Amino acid sequence: MKTQARFFSFTQADPHRPQGSGTPGGAASRLLALALALLLAGAQADPFGVAPTLIELRGSQRTASISITNPSAQLVKYEVSASAWSQPSGDDAFQPTSDLVLTPPVFSLKPGGSQIVRVGLKVPATPGSPERAYRVYIAQLATPQAQASTPTDQVTASVRVLFKIALPMFVLPETPAPKVAWEVARAGQTTTLTLNNTGNSYVRYGGLKLMQGDKLIGSKIIMYALAGQHHTLTFNTPVEPGKVTVTYEVNQEPHTETLVVQ
Repeated sequence: MKTQARFFSFTQADPHRPQGSGTPGGAASRLLALALALLLAGAQADPFGVAPTLIELRGSQRTASISITNPSAQLVKYEVSASAWSQPSGDDAFQPTSDLVLTPPVFSLKPGGSQIVRVGLKVPATPGSPERAYRVYIAQLATPQAQASTPTDQVTASVRVLFKIALPMFVLPETPAPKVAWEVARAGQTTTLTLNNTGNSYVRYGGLKLMQGDKLIGSKIIMYALAGQHHTLTFNTPVEPGKVTVTYEVNQEPHTETLVVQ
């Protein structure tokens, strides 16, 4: 069954930034963001549908396919690009890469039209090679009509991309085996949660929450711990010495970790 996903671009805030109950105006900001999202969802059509939303290549696989659909009533132009993905200092880092071949890199779709984009590896995985991580970006570009309707002093490179999504892509080892250890630390009015992945494959966490008793220290909708690296979240809420719990989902299965804060 073909699936579609809805995507909206919010340049005012980062939807992947960790959220903590100590963030100034946190509750009011979340309510405002929710209201804005609902308003936008009802006021404009989906920019495009895409499937799958996660790409994995295993064994001798060298190519993957992405289906992109234009559900709007207008001609839409798209651009596909990619970057290498790592977490060298505990945060996501992206670098230009020539490892992938994207075909076609630029195309237009009529209303209701669809396009298959091929993602190919220039250098295939070999037995014993480490996991490789990438992000594949799909952007909806402004058409000449959209540019013409924008005041001249606002037509800049920053508005050329109307919507953009990033699909995680992984070239997996022969036997994926993540191995993650959790660490929590306090520093003044902030709290850090670090995931150390010493295994050979990534882990995707969903609905992560860090709690101390009934107090929410921070949360993250989606996060990844890449193979052989670590990912650190910083929350603007202090934690006291003692026990904390981390709840999250992996492959839609709930998990709970109990950690001790020194």
